[in-house]
Amino acid sequence: MNNSYFEAGRDILKRLNDKGFESYFVGGVVRDKILNLEFDDIDICTSAAPDEIKSIFTNHKETGIDFGTVTVFSNEFHFDVTTFRVEEEYKNNRKPKKVHYSKNLSDDLVRRDFTINALAMTYGQKIVDLNNGLKDIEKGVIRTIGNPKKRFTEDALRILRAFRFVSKLNFKIDPKTMSAMKSTRKLLKNLSHDRILSELTKVFEGKHNKKAIALMVSLGIHKQLDQYSEGLRVLSSKVGDLNVEECFALCFKLNDASITEVNLSSNTKNRLKQIIDLSSVTVKDPYDEILVFTYGKDVCVSANKINVALKKSRPRIKQIEKIDHALPIRDICDLKFKGEDILQLTGGKSGPFVGSLIDDIKMKVLKKELANDYTTLRNYAVEQLETTTPSPPLQRKSETEPKIPFREQTQKPERREDRPSADRPFFSRKPDKEPSYEKPFPTKGPSNYDQYTPEPVYPQKMQQESSRRFDSDQNSSYEDRLKQLENRIIAQERELRNKDQEYDELQKQILRQKYDYERERLISANIEALERMDYVKDGYQKAAVAREMEKVVKRVLEDINQDYRKLEDKDHYE
Repeated sequence: MNNSYFEAGRDILKRLNDKGFESYFVGGVVRDKILNLEFDDIDICTSAAPDEIKSIFTNHKETGIDFGTVTVFSNEFHFDVTTFRVEEEYKNNRKPKKVHYSKNLSDDLVRRDFTINALAMTYGQKIVDLNNGLKDIEKGVIRTIGNPKKRFTEDALRILRAFRFVSKLNFKIDPKTMSAMKSTRKLLKNLSHDRILSELTKVFEGKHNKKAIALMVSLGIHKQLDQYSEGLRVLSSKVGDLNVEECFALCFKLNDASITEVNLSSNTKNRLKQIIDLSSVTVKDPYDEILVFTYGKDVCVSANKINVALKKSRPRIKQIEKIDHALPIRDICDLKFKGEDILQLTGGKSGPFVGSLIDDIKMKVLKKELANDYTTLRNYAVEQLETTTPSPPLQRKSETEPKIPFREQTQKPERREDRPSADRPFFSRKPDKEPSYEKPFPTKGPSNYDQYTPEPVYPQKMQQESSRRFDSDQNSSYEDRLKQLENRIIAQERELRNKDQEYDELQKQILRQKYDYERERLISANIEALERMDYVKDGYQKAAVAREMEKVVKRVLEDINQDYRKLEDKDHYE
């Protein structure tokens, strides 16, 4: 990628030169080109003003117009093209109050932070060095341009940038520069959390991060970074093979409040929180199938590495990998018997028992107490539903209990297929035929209730039927018994409505799980594609890309399946 990127940048230089303007590669790309290192961004400086840049390149965006920067797009690449400038008096130890454009390259180079970053390169790849940057690169020295204390007072972020270059290049810091860093370290308090996070990410990414962090701690600079201070102290000797995510998780673990103060995507924060929480509960307890399944191998490994760095646990990576390799399922969707299958057994009736049963099945499959086989799991589910019916069946009337007639104006009686009975369990009942009202209502109940279908009793028969059916209970009036019947019907209808709501909620949960699975699959596939093309290179870039892709993926999935629009709520789409 670097060669094609570099050549596309040379084309930008040529087009500016052809229009009569000076133009150069500047900064990190020149330094890394000299050191034969990979680079991921190219900055260009020019004598052309922003309006002139925009007139030459139609495909552009005003990304930093206040500071003379226009982003130019060429094929799949982008370049920040900035007019030569002079900066006046900085505010908040970070940004210049005023910027003046210049026609001289020297004015632009002398305002930069370190000599190794103040090199320019022409279209013909000739190096322009006005600040002895080549000499410092040869010696491996990081040195400020001009007065170091003034440079750090202008922009305190330069202090952290020095450690970034130590981590990346394995350079040493010039003694005068180091002294000025130490004397101005309190200015770091003025930096935003986002800028500190960005620079520390690059420090952690470097091959020589241990050297950089140890130097930071020896100068006492870590103490000015409140939310990272204790973590940096530990990392100065224990960073080892911790990746960027694990370094931040360790820092946040030692400062519980800090994770809420940084600008990270919700997914990244959740993952960091998982690592921190898991590291807290696995100090002494061994990892098992449930933990590895619940958190995933990567989170478990990260949690263990943090505990090892804190000297709270021994290495368990091989154990975790062995457990992960032997897992019979890796997701709840891998179960051969699912929630939908339970609903088929229960005739569509749902409730908390469905989730509990699925959890029970999942645990037994993970512990290898049950094989992940449809028939095996179905038989187990049937057995559990038989022993623990999700909702108590309505008790059938006994032979001797008098039967109460229905009134024509009362609430519609529930269908028989909706009523469980003692000899027809809740999970296996099937719909009966619709009731028939052609035959007269029998005056005496048969031995088997299911052998007949009741017919509504008309008002003119009400008194006759009531005297015949209620004469066995001399203590209750007809009106009292009728009221009891009405209350019972109302209660049963209320119960049925509640179960319908539970069923609808379960269907929504199933739809939500399906959506989440499809969303994660699409986002992961796209990020993997971007990784292969070198568009994203670290976890935080991935998180940023994933956050931007959320809305696009949401629209795509809703176009594919209209039912996903039912899930529109603020707690679902973050």
